[in-house]
Amino acid sequence: MSEQDKVSEYTAKCKELQKTLLAAYKELTDNISEDSIKPLADCFESEMKKKVEGSLVEKLRANIYNRLEKGFLENWDAVNLDASFATLSILNNIYYKDDTDNKWRPTGKTVEDQAIPSVYKATLKKKMVLKRLLDNQREVLNTLVPIIEEKRNILKDSMEKRKSFLAKLNEDLKNSSEEYEIDLKATESNSQDS
Repeated sequence: MSEQDKVSEYTAKCKELQKTLLAAYKELTDNISEDSIKPLADCFESEMKKKVEGSLVEKLRANIYNRLEKGFLENWDAVNLDASFATLSILNNIYYKDDTDNKWRPTGKTVEDQAIPSVYKATLKKKMVLKRLLDNQREVLNTLVPIIEEKRNILKDSMEKRKSFLAKLNEDLKNSSEEYEIDLKATESNSQDS
């Protein structure tokens, strides 16, 4: 099979895939239930100035499909087919061989044995950085907790003072109202005597 035949076969498969995906998008928009799209249609209908011919639900479905199709085709056309064909030919020419047999390495270690210490060191560094950040957060909290407790105690004291002041004020009001009633009764009795 020549390179041109491979390209034409690939192009045909791409076109077939494109048609299949567009059909799937169409099916997807057709399967949107009317119950789920009806509130949206009602919202649009109330906002529109003039009445639209046909069902607004169908128009919304068609609009959704048109937007999906437009975005898909833009992305599809943006793909550089020449680069894809070059990649395909490179992949066809690659000779895969079994790399499971041990090969000589300058360190004398396998890939895993050589990678594990560096991964371990990186993990330790990350752990130390996170520990340092945690310690910084603890220091901030340790400085804030006494301040918060002090403010809480001040607030508690002021609330107690306020409560005692209000109780005293209430008591004074009761006493003054009793005195006022006594004075009122005395005034009334004096006015009746005269």
